[in-house]
Amino acid sequence: FSKADLSPGGHLAKHILIATPFALIGAALYQMMLSDELKDTIRSSYTIAATTIIFGIALWFADVKGGTQRKEADLTMSHSFWIGASQLVAVLLPGTSRSGITMTMARAFGYARTEAARFSMLIGAPLLAAVSVYGLYGLYSAPVDTLALEGNQVTFEDGLIVAGMAFVSGIASIWFLMSLLKRMSFLPFVIYRLALGVLLLAASALWLGWIG
Repeated sequence: FSKADLSPGGHLAKHILIATPFALIGAALYQMMLSDELKDTIRSSYTIAATTIIFGIALWFADVKGGTQRKEADLTMSHSFWIGASQLVAVLLPGTSRSGITMTMARAFGYARTEAARFSMLIGAPLLAAVSVYGLYGLYSAPVDTLALEGNQVTFEDGLIVAGMAFVSGIASIWFLMSLLKRMSFLPFVIYRLALGVLLLAASALWLGWIG
């Protein structure tokens, strides 16, 4: 369908369908193709610290240099493809942040901050839903004797309650983020990432005895 053939909702849905599968496919490939040793290596505190800092700087650069005129109606197949494909980096490198890198890519293409954040959340929703369903299925199908936690029985109903609380808190977080981005830039988030990255590096060096 061409853009002219679709309603605004249909246009947005088409681009969500283009961008979303990358994270789902990447997560599946990550689990099936990478060895446990390699997974442990790329999960090191230094990798997380480096990606936290590097992609924090990338977000700052895209936010400063990117335009703010493009809206969801301006999405092209190329843009949604590359925004979606950027999720593969987040799947492979811990600390990248799936939402962070997709918002960075959208800002680099010139989409307004709120538009970039909203599209990032929308393409991540199916992944979060899939993970939640998988977790609930695992809880539902697990043998009873494996669900004991400190003497208490963890039930499927407990899982539903936790999932419901996570959903509500997620909605509240999205609303809060969108409200902030209407009044400010991504700079506070960039500062947070840089500070966290430096803290991780310092903590790792302290743990290894490199600093006293």
